[in-house]
Amino acid sequence: MRTKEKTTLPTSNINNVALARYLASHRSSATFSSVIYTKVGVERGRKPNKKRYGDDTVLDTCVTGFRYMNLCNKDLATLESGEISPQVLLDKLVELQRHDKDGHIPSLKDCERAILDQVNSFRRSLDGTNVSTTDEVREPVIVDGKTIQGCWVNNGKVDPKKTGIPYLYGLRVGRKVLEEAPNGPIPSSNSRPDVVAKNVLKSKFLRVGRWMQVKLDPSSYTAIKLGGEAAAEADSNGIVVLHTDITVREIYEAA
Repeated sequence: MRTKEKTTLPTSNINNVALARYLASHRSSATFSSVIYTKVGVERGRKPNKKRYGDDTVLDTCVTGFRYMNLCNKDLATLESGEISPQVLLDKLVELQRHDKDGHIPSLKDCERAILDQVNSFRRSLDGTNVSTTDEVREPVIVDGKTIQGCWVNNGKVDPKKTGIPYLYGLRVGRKVLEEAPNGPIPSSNSRPDVVAKNVLKSKFLRVGRWMQVKLDPSSYTAIKLGGEAAAEADSNGIVVLHTDITVREIYEAA
């Protein structure tokens, strides 16, 4: 008579046994990830006409295993070098037709202010005077005594209901929208001109604009893959590295 083999469950500080097992089995390749999830989006309008916009379902591919502060350091050096001038930023705003709350494209002066403000923000972050709102609740993800790169877990110190919820973070290298938001993209914000300019500066020119974080909770994500599986997923969906024609698989195989 055959005895039933016992299944050993992984020991982890996250609240998802299946995910913990997968992370443990792919720990050596966890620096390259793909995840399918629905973006949070934003709500606009007043009840009963309030609607959510920008909640697309996307496939993101990202590289992890590095510190956010390193990105800040590199982006600060880029801005201090003058490589991204106020005129370059203004040209991009004109190209994208981004307007402020009064319907105007930000001025050259607004672009100067946006760049200076971002430089000062980076300096505060590197000096330790810019404190993240998640610092108090972040802990490394541990599975069977080993740390999983590119993930953090909520320790529940602020909200016990969030104890054990894991997050994936990294630098997004490619994205494909699988399902567009039912109500469309997020409407233009009612922001000051320098804020509009700063948002474009970050999203179109700086590394930190591609920094992503996804809550790995069943309510928000559909699938996660690591290493070669992530590269294959991106390849099958025709994802290329942002602003290039290089496939994600090429990046993975060259790493």
